[in-house]
Amino acid sequence: MKTPLQAVLIAAAGVTFAAAITSAHALEVSHVQLGVADMGGSACPRDAKVMAWAHTDGPGVVKFVIRNDSGGKTGEIAIYAVKGPTGNFIATYSNTFKIQTDTDIKYMAEAVGHGKISPWVNFTAKCGPQPRKTTTTTSGQTPKGKHVSEVDEPSPKKTTTSGNKPKGKPASEVDKDDEPKGKPAQNAGKPAGKPIPDSKPIAQCKPTISVMRGLAATRTGGLATAQAAWQATAAAAYGVSYGRWSNAENQHSSCVRKTLAFECTVSARPCQS
Repeated sequence: MKTPLQAVLIAAAGVTFAAAITSAHALEVSHVQLGVADMGGSACPRDAKVMAWAHTDGPGVVKFVIRNDSGGKTGEIAIYAVKGPTGNFIATYSNTFKIQTDTDIKYMAEAVGHGKISPWVNFTAKCGPQPRKTTTTTSGQTPKGKHVSEVDEPSPKKTTTSGNKPKGKPASEVDKDDEPKGKPAQNAGKPAGKPIPDSKPIAQCKPTISVMRGLAATRTGGLATAQAAWQATAAAAYGVSYGRWSNAENQHSSCVRKTLAFECTVSARPCQS
């Protein structure tokens, strides 16, 4: 079922980011990228975030239009390109919208007047509670294994009846407690019922984020910039601790040659370890 979310996108058109500084030269946009992230959860309405980047040759205003494959689009949204930490100039647009129903749709971003658009990005979301697994114990059934009161209790001592000494033991070992067989338990000597902490915490992961990079000169460069955009989307959606590609799960990367350039796609679940 496709849900265009036109009302949300049209509402976003009213949000305009204007820059007070004007460009001193004819600004050029090299390429545009787009990312969409589900903010998590199963109930609707819930938040999702769309982000777009325009890579430019210097400072100046870039006008974005965000479109979906159902015909919906925003108005022109002006964003000022600033110098990034690596020395390149990027105009970054972000907007949070509401997922109202089950969604299966595509989005793309356009830099107006520059003839540059991002590849289409798929976005799917489900609404409604997810099945939850529970474990119950029927009345009258006894759980298997030892009761907690029996954990770590000392083994009873063996007694020797008069006239019958244990075979094979020297006199020095008579009346000693039998030594436990095998290796000692890892929590031997610790209070009963105390959990043993795992050596590594369980990773907390969010829904999958997909980002595409088009018009890449090389496969390596296309994947690198797509992963950088993925990290920026994940950090903006869930926090800096989720913005590491190396911590992500279900990683998928692919590149397709388009004439003289590459179109690269990366997707993964952001995780906080």
